[in-house]
Parts: sequence; C-alpha cells; structure tokens
Amino acid sequence: MKKVISIVLSVVLLASVLFISFTADAAGWLSYARTVHLDEMFSDELTESGYYDEKSWYDEYYDVFKFTVPVKGKVNLRIECEENMVKYSNYYIYSSKNIDDSIWEGDSYWGNDKVAHGYSSGRGVYYDEWAISLSAGSYYLVVGSTDNYLNVTSDYILAFTPSFSNTSINSLSGKNNAFKVKWKRASGVDGYHIQYSLNKNMKSAKKVTVNKQSTVSKTVKKLRNKKKYYVRVRTYKKMKVEGVNHTYYGKWSTKKTVKTK
Repeated sequence: MKKVISIVLSVVLLASVLFISFTADAAGWLSYARTVHLDEMFSDELTESGYYDEKSWYDEYYDVFKFTVPVKGKVNLRIECEENMVKYSNYYIYSSKNIDDSIWEGDSYWGNDKVAHGYSSGRGVYYDEWAISLSAGSYYLVVGSTDNYLNVTSDYILAFTPSFSNTSINSLSGKNNAFKVKWKRASGVDGYHIQYSLNKNMKSAKKVTVNKQSTVSKTVKKLRNKKKYYVRVRTYKKMKVEGVNHTYYGKWSTKKTVKTK
C-alpha cells in the first residue's frame, strides 16, 4: 500500500512540474510578441532567438503571438507540424488585461479539451485542435517547447466564430401548394435560412433566406400539392473580421414535417 501511495505521489509531483504555468517576467516575453490575424494561417519556427525560460526541471523556448477578438465568440486553435512536435509542446493564452496569469492552458501530451488530434496521412502532418471561448479583447498565444524541437516549423490558425443564438421551429402548417413555418426569434443575428426537401436526408433541398432578425414566420409557396416536406431553420450573422466580410451560420434546427394541401 505504501508503495502504491509513493507511486501516486510521484505521478502527481511530475504532473505538477509539467504543468507549471508560463509566468516569466512580462517585460521579457511581451517584447517577443508577433501580431497575427484571425482566420489566417501563419507559420513559425521555434529558434534560440525566441524567448528562453530556464526552469529547475527543464528549460523551454517560447514563441509569442498577439491577436485580437472583435466580439465574444469561440477561437478554434489548430496546430499542424510534419514532426510530432505538437505532442511535446505547451500552449497558453493570456489576456492583455492580465499578463501574469494565463486564462487557458493546453497540453498536447495530456490531450486536455481537444476537439481534434492525430495524424493526417494525406497532408503528412500531425495536428491538434482546441476550441476556446473568449470575450472581446486582445490576447497572447504563447507556445513553448524544449530545445529538442528547435528549428522545427509549425503552422497555426486561429479560426473565429462569434457567439449568437440558434433557433428552432415553433410550428408548421400545410397550405394549398405551400406551407407556413414559424420559428423562435433569435438575438444577435441578421436573419434566417429555411431549408426544405421532399427527402428526409435533405437531398436536393431548396433554401429561402429571411434577411430580418425580427421576422419569425414565412409562407413558402409554389410547392407540389399533397406532398410531405421536411423543413429546418437556422440563423446567420454577417460581420467584418480583420477587415474581411464573413457570414457565420448557426446550427440547423431539428427537422419537422408538413404536408401540403
């Protein structure tokens, strides 16, 4: 029993050492920050010219990237590398409002909160991916690894999606060669898409756009009479990110059926 406890304590101690947060003096690592943009892939090579942090257990080199989130949303961080560097790297995100304590930490080895990871044989790269919720503001992505992975190039992308509401269908009623659909009003959106099809798998589906957030019903006409249609609705939002216009889409609602008259 004592041996088991000793082993457990050793594992806990090792884990605590490996997860030491990157809290080196701010004046030091901030000067290494490189500005990057959301939704644009960028490459970087970890070199001795980056920030160097000497620790009692192991030494690490760091790259620092600064990025700005325009509104509250989710940042999807994806890292790709031809070598399995991602398995032995540490990642931190700091808010510019507090550069002493990280607000998010990711570790490829332990695999915390990953939404995707593995090896792409088609592209010949290892990859890791996380989804991180962030408020509007400026942030720093800090990437650290040991000198075993110096002069290795990795590709990064910070894909952004703003937070906004989804919707659901409230009611469907059949009309003469038509149907009327009502849905739940969503906040923070620019409009809705109505998709309908004669096929359950939505094959050959058609789409109707409602370009007003306050509109919550629509009659879809010129349909075949006495036919069952599958219908679903989603929200959409338009906004400019990093000077580029984007359209973001909510999740499709659960499909419902209606029969025309």
